[in-house]
Amino acid sequence: CAARVSQNHSHLTEIVNHNNKFNEGDSSSYSFHGLSHMIFFTLLHNTIYLVDVGIGGLGLTHPIELKNGIIQNSLISPEQHSLVRMRLPGSVQDQVFKPQDENDAKNWCLMYRKSPEMPWIALYLFDEKLDVSWQDYEMANWFVSTNPQGLFTNLVVACQLRRGREKGENGEEVFEKLLFRQNRMQLKKGGGGEMEKEVLGVCSTEQERIELIEKWFNVHFSEEEKL
Repeated sequence: CAARVSQNHSHLTEIVNHNNKFNEGDSSSYSFHGLSHMIFFTLLHNTIYLVDVGIGGLGLTHPIELKNGIIQNSLISPEQHSLVRMRLPGSVQDQVFKPQDENDAKNWCLMYRKSPEMPWIALYLFDEKLDVSWQDYEMANWFVSTNPQGLFTNLVVACQLRRGREKGENGEEVFEKLLFRQNRMQLKKGGGGEMEKEVLGVCSTEQERIELIEKWFNVHFSEEEKL
């Protein structure tokens, strides 16, 4: 399926425009890009789950059931995700056909919050019944890789979820997210209801950036790729 990423969602960062905070029942203050993000669904024991490993540092850490109002704890505690029904803001179809029931929202919105005390923010919007083809993904891929104002044409970003190097206070398994954004490598880890961040390195040159990525992501480049 294809999703519309929030225009106020910035990958791998906690900075989100306040206009994109979740106000249940009101999507008028939201804004989304066109269809440009690939998501997956899996059917397990007659239950449908949303699976997404590519939205970045605020994204899901494991599948979430496709159920309106569900709240799921992230593996990076105390972060949480939720799925809610929402109308597409500015929908041309709604303007033309004038839906009789304003509560009959056919789109889903994946929400994120830093902790249960923090407000919800929107990550992306999707309709699980929308039929898409590989040609649609090819066009979306061309757009995000060539758009002069796009994230991926202006920044180098990477994210990896992994098991922690250490156990929690009670011996429980702790998960970490390795985050790289342009010139900074960070490690985000949760456990015991608290989240910690550690700056692993900062680069000022392209060579230093390559060395950071190779060291922490174990990704190695050829001499041609380094150019």
